[in-house]
Amino acid sequence: MAVGNTWFSLNRYVVHQLLDYVLWRCKLQAPAKSDQGGYHDQLAKFVREAVVESKAGKLARQHVAFRASSVLLIYTISELLLVAAIWSEDCAITSSITTRTVLGVSSVVLFAFGIWQNIITRRIDAAILHEGIVN
Repeated sequence: MAVGNTWFSLNRYVVHQLLDYVLWRCKLQAPAKSDQGGYHDQLAKFVREAVVESKAGKLARQHVAFRASSVLLIYTISELLLVAAIWSEDCAITSSITTRTVLGVSSVVLFAFGIWQNIITRRIDAAILHEGIVN
């Protein structure tokens, strides 16, 4: 349980946050880069608007929260595939070079899908929780 919670925290507050920062630097929605303050200030304002000031209903908030947690699960699965590709016992089913290659490629592809879903979730968050942000 401790490993799972640690892994989730690392994904949420390191991997996901780093990717969020990169997407912010690319000026993508929710929050998009602007001339008003840095990333931390804009993120804090965005969260305040979503949690305190938003008129979005409970189901909309649940949908965004579910999508965000699903993105974290996609990242976790891709990382597990990478671990299986790198570390494998000689007698394990994952020990052949072909299997390891397939796992490694699958890991990268799945991580890319996670980033894609992260972008989609940011757009939905902007559209639902922050009315009028999406062009």
